Amino acid sequence: MTFELIVRGNEWGVQLDVKKFPLFCLSCRNYLSEMYEHTGSRYGQVGSVKCDCGEDLILTDSDNIVEYINIHIRKLKTVLDFKDLFKMRKADFEKLKSDYGYDIYEKNLNKRLELDKLIADIEKHNGETILPIDTEFPATIEIQKWMRLMEK
Repeated sequence: MTFELIVRGNEWGVQLDVKKFPLFCLSCRNYLSEMYEHTGSRYGQVGSVKCDCGEDLILTDSDNIVEYINIHIRKLKTVLDFKDLFKMRKADFEKLKSDYGYDIYEKNLNKRLELDKLIADIEKHNGETILPIDTEFPATIEIQKWMRLMEK
């Protein structure tokens, strides 16, 4: 499992729990060439990783469900908010319903589902395969397919 959606509805909407994601370096202003695999944290401390440029990136998270990752170098910090990066805000799920007739809340309320299973269900619902799109950052095929849905 690299990407799980927790469909709660109401004010919670859809929560994300992301275990594999791109990292952005504030030093060289680029995404690392490989996706980062999150294996857990302790009190929000994830660990560190070396950027392709040689910079050490210190990572922290929310300590439970991983909806964002904080990336620190020296006195600088950036936040990769996965709902923004992967286009999974409330408006994006409304777009999914209006453009594709797929209501994630109706079909999956109070469930946890992996992104690849959601993509397969949307493909089955619409009777067509979603082609992946090139992204500005390293991404799994499922994320690339989701980004294609949100592009339309």
